[in-house]
Amino acid sequence: MARGWESKAVEAQMEEAGEGFRTGKAAPRPASGKISRERRSLLLTRTRILNELHATANDRYRDLLGNSLAAIDKQLSALK
Repeated sequence: MARGWESKAVEAQMEEAGEGFRTGKAAPRPASGKISRERRSLLLTRTRILNELHATANDRYRDLLGNSLAAIDKQLSALK
């Protein structure tokens, strides 16, 4: 019986994990993964804000978006 692509993907992941263990590669630290996810989320939010900033004509909303963009940039610089 043919195996589905999901089981093959799981098998490949298990082989990679075992291979990393055999070659002595260190597992990624949980803290670095959290920081990476947070940074990626902030970058996506920043992109959304920039798109909305370019699309709006309302001055008040532009000010709000500008303040939000400054806050996102501050958080991104704190992560580095």
